[in-house]
Order: sequence, then structure tokens, then C-alpha cells
Amino acid sequence: MSKHVWLNILWGVLVAGLWVYQVFWPLIWDPIVGHFWGSIILYALDAVILAFAIRATRKGFGRQEEQTK
Repeated sequence: MSKHVWLNILWGVLVAGLWVYQVFWPLIWDPIVGHFWGSIILYALDAVILAFAIRATRKGFGRQEEQTK
């Protein structure tokens, strides 16, 4: 598979994983590190994934190349 396909798969896994984490993070982090630090970790992960999304968009990953015949 090409690099673009793997990046699309990775991006999908990151987004799905973050969604699951955001849904269940109070159950995981509140008892362990508390509400405040759980929020900090959540927003830090959001910032990292947003940075990857911006980078991928600027580089054009995921766009279909035009086929010329």
C-alpha cells in the first residue's frame, strides 16, 4: 500500500481512538489522576491530533490524484 493510504488509516484510528477516549475519560482518569489533570491530558491529545490534521491537510494527504487517460 502507498504512504497516503497508511496515513489515512492512521488518521482514522487516531480519530476513533480519541473519540472513545473522550467518551470514557472520566471513568479512566478521574479516579487515577483527578478531573483537572485528566482534562489537561485530553486537551493535549486534542492539540497533537489537530496539529497532525493541519499538517496532513497542508501536504494534501488523502486527496485523490486525477487520473489522466
